Amino acid sequence: MFLAKWLWKNLKGSRVKYIFSLILAAVLPASIIITPAYTAYVVDNAIVGKINESGETVRNLELLLPYLLFVIVYALFLQVVFYAMFMLTEKSSQHILVNIRAHLYRNMHQQDNSFWNNIKIGEVMTRFTGDLEAIRHATAWIVRSAIDSLVLFLVSVIYLFTIDWILTLIMVAISPLMIVITRAIKKNVRPRFAEARAKLETLSGRVNENIAGVRTVKSFARKEHEMDVFDRNNAEFKETTTNAVRAWLRYFPALEGIAHSFTVIVLVIGGIFVINGRITIGEYSAFTTLSWAIANPVRIAGRILNDLQRFITSAQKVIELYYAHPIIKDLHDSIELNEKLSGYVEYKNVTLRFDHKTILDNVSFTVKQGETVVIMGSTGSGKTTLINMLLRFYDADEGEICIDGINIKKIKMKDLRKNIGVATQEVFLFSDTVDSNIAYSNSSMPEENARRYAELAEADFAMKLTEGMATVVGERGTGLSGGQKQRLSLARAFAAQPAILILDDTTSALDLETEQRVRQNLDKLDFCCTKIIVAQRVSTAQTADRIIILENGKIAETGTHHELIHNQGYYYEIYKLQNNL
Repeated sequence: MFLAKWLWKNLKGSRVKYIFSLILAAVLPASIIITPAYTAYVVDNAIVGKINESGETVRNLELLLPYLLFVIVYALFLQVVFYAMFMLTEKSSQHILVNIRAHLYRNMHQQDNSFWNNIKIGEVMTRFTGDLEAIRHATAWIVRSAIDSLVLFLVSVIYLFTIDWILTLIMVAISPLMIVITRAIKKNVRPRFAEARAKLETLSGRVNENIAGVRTVKSFARKEHEMDVFDRNNAEFKETTTNAVRAWLRYFPALEGIAHSFTVIVLVIGGIFVINGRITIGEYSAFTTLSWAIANPVRIAGRILNDLQRFITSAQKVIELYYAHPIIKDLHDSIELNEKLSGYVEYKNVTLRFDHKTILDNVSFTVKQGETVVIMGSTGSGKTTLINMLLRFYDADEGEICIDGINIKKIKMKDLRKNIGVATQEVFLFSDTVDSNIAYSNSSMPEENARRYAELAEADFAMKLTEGMATVVGERGTGLSGGQKQRLSLARAFAAQPAILILDDTTSALDLETEQRVRQNLDKLDFCCTKIIVAQRVSTAQTADRIIILENGKIAETGTHHELIHNQGYYYEIYKLQNNL
């Protein structure tokens, strides 16, 4: 029932079409009995004929021409109805697919890091493709076929009852066997399809990882290993799918046996009834014709049940994404910002824990508007996590983070993130032109502005590419060096003109000379912003207004370059190491 309500919800905008298509799906089989009924009448009156009082056989041959015309007109009618029904169901099923896919896409963008840390991209892609196709198939074919089969069965049984109730009752008596088979299929087949579905997700995830990491695979000469793992996953998927199909096929002979038994009953018992004069040749022909109308729904019921198990398994996976709720979300009383933030940042006794492990412990500091603060520390000290909290990728377990005196939890995330520009060490570039990547935050940005920010980020190499700023970069920046991608990412962050600029080890792939020019260009930005920089190089930190040293999630040192050199702590040791002192 829940699945039906969910599908109905997503049919909004196409419900009238869908209901009309189902009405046609009921009308079509209901009208099919007209042909055997008319045929029975023509056979008895025009072909076999009636015996009159004098014992002569009288055949109304004039019935044959109208019958021929009727068959032609009726066949055309059925084709028109079938075409209308098919188009309406297909349009409706595509409409529901568009609605679900759009909702899934929006919902995926709302999920926080905890969601993406626990799901593979390959699994998401499988649900967006194969599972959605299973839902479309259910909407377009399973529902329509179920109605068609049910109406055809009921109408045929009712009509045949009017001819001979005993023969009809004998045929119908074996139908309850379908209930037994249905329960068996539900119990034994559905779990196997669920297992096959899980193996498909594993296989898709592996393929996605290997395509994304193909350079790593080649670099470590692990092609054979990855092929072995893929072959194993592929074989497991094949085996589970084969087992599911094999389980289904165990019930197929029973379904076919029930379907063929109707023909046997009509042939044997119907033949006896004709010989005994209980039914006429025409009525026997009606039974013969409509035996398929009773047998076919029984036969097709097996396929419907089989596809239904696939649909239920796929729908459950899609619904998991459809109703996934982020842990971090806007509060009901979140405020919208009508103007740009100034960039005054405060961390007040911030503590963050993951799985009972403390990542940040009672961290407090402030960054005034326009200041440049550099955060340093050893690997795993919590630097990236600290700045990710400013974007609300994580929320503090204790304490609060404020911008301009406002707790960031009270600001709508869309407005909050519009005021923050981010450039990270791991760069993602879209498969688009260079200027489109730079102007990602504002697609209407003039090209000259994109050029200016590219120059400030020392990304003027883009002007020398084949088609300049209009050059299309490959997916994830394929074709560019690590330093070039980092500089484009930096230009993209500049172009957002944020109130707060976050640079997370953004210049790690740059040579010292280029890094120095980028550092100098930060003071040439045509907008005022607060700069928070995660760095490993002392050369990046020494001109900052303040340097914060993190150690095991706590602030170990804070001060200017000269103050920390004087303290002779972690910063001093890094300074000596990097300057060969």
